[in-house]
Amino acid sequence: MVIDSVYNLIFNLDDMKLGVITALHNRHDMTLVFLSSMRRIHEKFGVSTHAVVTEGDPIISSLEGIDYITHRNKPLGAKWNAISQHMKDSDLTHFLIMGSDDIPSDAFIEHALTLGEYDISGVQGIWFWGLNPIRAGFNKFGFYYTSSIIGAGKIVSRRVMEMCDWKPWPPYEGGGLDGKMMKIISDYSFSKGISISIHKYSLLETGGFIVDVKYEDHISSMSPIIRRNFTEYEYKAVIYEHLPDEAEALFALRDKVNN
Repeated sequence: MVIDSVYNLIFNLDDMKLGVITALHNRHDMTLVFLSSMRRIHEKFGVSTHAVVTEGDPIISSLEGIDYITHRNKPLGAKWNAISQHMKDSDLTHFLIMGSDDIPSDAFIEHALTLGEYDISGVQGIWFWGLNPIRAGFNKFGFYYTSSIIGAGKIVSRRVMEMCDWKPWPPYEGGGLDGKMMKIISDYSFSKGISISIHKYSLLETGGFIVDVKYEDHISSMSPIIRRNFTEYEYKAVIYEHLPDEAEALFALRDKVNN
């Protein structure tokens, strides 16, 4: 699909204003590391974070500097739609979708800020780190490649959000949301005769880094399709290279789980 020529003419890349949208629930130790990374990208790049938090979740006391609303946790699709609809009155042009256990590097954000011409963009592949002892892939670290765009780090334009009436997620679903979201967007695009641009790129080739930490009650297990499991020595070097500000806290989480 190619972007509408009129939209291409009126959109100036310098006008891109990116914000993170996320959903928070439980996993407080992991969430605190995530929030630290969100404050980092705000300080360095001006990227704001907007969260939907489960009603009554004590993490609310740690959300200084984070825009948030509260919502029931289930169904998860409705919870994500709530933060999407909350963004209607914002001045953001693009929305970076992040889980509360996805930690991005500076280089990842730098590249994301060059993608304003696209309606949807995202990476093919992500680093996984298994820190859930009752899930497959515990104590493993590696890179997983996919041919399609993954959910973590996906960027969606305001134009797409408006096309979907700010409800791009299936409201009654609790799993498989990434694929179902893309199906909803595709259906809206077809029914309204609106063409959208989709851009896939290699995380490794751009020098960016984002790790999905499988911690506590993470919904899914670590994918078994890991081409190579890094040794502790190797993955320590990778984490410290790409996430120097969060590395110590992440390894403290690892040590807490192992003990």
